[in-house]
Amino acid sequence: MDDAKDNRVAGAVGFNVRTGNYHVFFFKTVIVGAVGAADIFIPRSVGEGEGRVW
Repeated sequence: MDDAKDNRVAGAVGFNVRTGNYHVFFFKTVIVGAVGAADIFIPRSVGEGEGRVW
């Protein structure tokens, strides 16, 4: 979250599963692409990705 502005996303956080290192990315714009392909995997997605964003 952006400390300067309430309810704003400032980037993303990720980590390397092999080394455990964390990476922080800051962006002016963030596009959330966490939904839309529910029928390609079983069990099917019921909105977990979208829910994690909020």
